[in-house]
Amino acid sequence: FNGLGASFSKEKFSSATKFFYQTGKNNFPIKNGQSDRLTHSEINKWVILQKNGFKINKQQQLDVNIWNQTADRNLPPNLVQRTSVAEQADESLRTTLNWKYIGYQSILQLRSGLFYERLFFQDAVAGIDSRSRTWTSRNEVEWTKTLSQNHVFNIGANHAYLKAIST
Repeated sequence: FNGLGASFSKEKFSSATKFFYQTGKNNFPIKNGQSDRLTHSEINKWVILQKNGFKINKQQQLDVNIWNQTADRNLPPNLVQRTSVAEQADESLRTTLNWKYIGYQSILQLRSGLFYERLFFQDAVAGIDSRSRTWTSRNEVEWTKTLSQNHVFNIGANHAYLKAIST
């Protein structure tokens, strides 16, 4: 099983959902002159994506997107290690909101995104327990005006915020 999706569309609304799953042992042969295989290298990964579009009227469109991904990994030993117990767990949640207004020879767009990332790394042998989280917010406004066939005026502004926590 790798992925599954469904979508629905009408004149003023569209929606799509996609789901992915990936798993693997990743125990491929190591080129070290022996017949060894990579150990402790499994992965499990889940992704879900939701996209919604709303046509408010002839001039306005609103899009909302949500994407969540998790991955659990066993990390294999490096070249000087015999074994490994290292593990890493990642998670991300990303959301976006986009609004577009199409006027006479002009387009106004507002875009906003909020992103959460989590990364946990543990290695009991090395005594490491590292946990980090980040929040990112990004907001943009853009206006495009067609002045003539050969001239377009474009102006915009953006703001970004980042907060990181590590333990």
